[in-house]
Amino acid sequence: MDAINDIDLAESIDAIDAIFGDEDADENGLIDLFNLYRQYFTRVMWERIFRRLRRTRAARVFWVRRLFHDEHFVQITGFTRTEAQNLLFSIGHRFIRLTNRSWAVQVPEAFIIALRMLRTGKDFWNNGMFVGLSKSTAHKCFWQVVNAVISELSHLVSLNLTPQQWKHQATIIHNRYHISHFVGFIDGSYITIKNIGRRKSWRCRKGFPAINMTLMVDGSGYIRFVSCRWPGAMHDSRVYRLSGLARLVREGWEPFEGASIGGDSAYLGTDNFVIARPRDRGINNHNRRFFRNFTKARATIENAIGHLKMSFGILSGTMSGQINCNSRANVSKIIKCCCILENFKKRERQQFDEDDDHDDFPPLNPNQDKVSQLVRIFNQEHRYA
Repeated sequence: MDAINDIDLAESIDAIDAIFGDEDADENGLIDLFNLYRQYFTRVMWERIFRRLRRTRAARVFWVRRLFHDEHFVQITGFTRTEAQNLLFSIGHRFIRLTNRSWAVQVPEAFIIALRMLRTGKDFWNNGMFVGLSKSTAHKCFWQVVNAVISELSHLVSLNLTPQQWKHQATIIHNRYHISHFVGFIDGSYITIKNIGRRKSWRCRKGFPAINMTLMVDGSGYIRFVSCRWPGAMHDSRVYRLSGLARLVREGWEPFEGASIGGDSAYLGTDNFVIARPRDRGINNHNRRFFRNFTKARATIENAIGHLKMSFGILSGTMSGQINCNSRANVSKIIKCCCILENFKKRERQQFDEDDDHDDFPPLNPNQDKVSQLVRIFNQEHRYA
């Protein structure tokens, strides 16, 4: 790798840029060769920046600091080196800086800045100095990477599963918590932001400006849907009614016949797709055990939200405060990017399950109350009736 580092690749790629700049050079073979060279160049720059980070960092020759190891890379980015490398090769072609100047920001440098910003949530000056870039350059690199993630990997957050795969998720929940027909869970959480609108419109019930992030996860904790456009002053049930998920349900979509998702008491009275835990006066001896297991199962969405905020400090606000953006659209982009990257890490670590083997669930009568039928099935299976 030292021999590769000694080659001036910047001059070579500038020469190839000049060759391919001609309008006559539009043959497919030449374009494929150019793309292959670009990919090879990104790989070399990735190894080069990682080796540079691993060297002893010193202020000139006086202040020697400790070495940069793989564990430190995980701490500052939230990704292992292999996960970050696979992510870079998936989205790196989206933010290549085409320039004839050898001191331009390389793709891995912009990539590292964005990961560190999402991980720590600190200001652009702090994250830019990590690889020696100015605040304005770090700002541009960050948004280039965020837009690249949303453009290339948005399919990782999707409801597009087959009925058999949805039944498999219901089987996971049924085997763990003994409640049937549930394919996932939904809940909302506040993301602290700067007050970007009218004084009170973005303030949540806890007193600070926030945006209401609503997530739906499946039985394995994999994020399937995210809504992050409404202010914190809006109730969870109203956010759900205005979301794309509720619109799909109103249009007749359902994972399989009789399927449902679980929510807390904030979702009472929304629609027949969301089964909400009633308040204490709605629980009796007949359904007490069912809702006890239901509450345990809802820990899936609580753990998913907690892990998401722990992985990306920019969402929690505990390390650097609120997200400092001037528009709601930019805040939504950051939240979507974090959700996509969270699913990407789960795929890399084999922590998701999309098999299609499943149990058969008894059919539900659409003319009867769904909650009563689910409670009856639960009691029959466990002989509590």
